[in-house]
Amino acid sequence: MRSRSIQPDDHPRVAEWNRQLQIDEGATPMEREPIEARLRRWLGGVYDGVIFEVDGDPIGYALYRPTDDDQKEPGGIYLRQFFIAAAYRRRGNGTRAMRAFLDEVVAGRRLVLEALNSNPAGQEFWRSLGMSVYAITFELRETAAD
Repeated sequence: MRSRSIQPDDHPRVAEWNRQLQIDEGATPMEREPIEARLRRWLGGVYDGVIFEVDGDPIGYALYRPTDDDQKEPGGIYLRQFFIAAAYRRRGNGTRAMRAFLDEVVAGRRLVLEALNSNPAGQEFWRSLGMSVYAITFELRETAAD
């Protein structure tokens, strides 16, 4: 397993992977062009990203940033997105990619991420790596007008 920084010519592939991630999470997927635009904004701002490769083949990616300074334990990493393409799943590639990410990026610091309630497979993956639930986020999508 090897990782490298996401480059501009990777954006179309990462955008398509992000679209698939949205489907995996049970969300309504965005169109690819807005995903690419968002990716460019994020990578031009506070986020960094890596592509995971096996034998030179790109198999997935991660987008991350430092945790906020005002958190209880500053100095960690917030993992915004982690994705392994379906053709490479169930072979240990996700675990190997995450171990590489932990070694190369997290480097002993605290790691924080969110797994949507609509994605039980993702939650099980994170638990299999020894992660535990830290918080539950609630959302009110629509409110009635008075």
